[in-house]
Amino acid sequence: MKNFERKANKHAISERHLVCQEQFQLLEENIIDHALSKERRLAVIKYNKQVSINRRILARLIHVVCYLGKQELAFRGHDERKSSSNKGNYLELLELLSQEEQIFKEHFLSNSLFKGTFILLSCSSLDKYSALLRLMPSMLSCKM
Repeated sequence: MKNFERKANKHAISERHLVCQEQFQLLEENIIDHALSKERRLAVIKYNKQVSINRRILARLIHVVCYLGKQELAFRGHDERKSSSNKGNYLELLELLSQEEQIFKEHFLSNSLFKGTFILLSCSSLDKYSALLRLMPSMLSCKM
């Protein structure tokens, strides 16, 4: 046993052991970094997919707003309850689009703004909506 302890101590301070120990620690870090980077990659892929979906939905919403503005049609109806047969041009057009596009349908089913019995817009939402509407004429004239 005396020889074993002496040789183990001698080996522990040897250059070969120190190099191997350093390589092992680097390998351990690389494995952890690789696992983390894999998780990061998956998170980035998921995020980019959601951004792509959001852009598609926003593009459709802008097309609907442009269409209604170009046709000089009213956006809102008198009765926007879920049970109403005529919720207004904007909501009816969005419902029509959601029948054809699954992404659109999922968005409107999960979005609290569209799934209530009434469409409730906060003041900040109305301000953003109004700002978007004010921009539409200049955007339409640029396209024509």
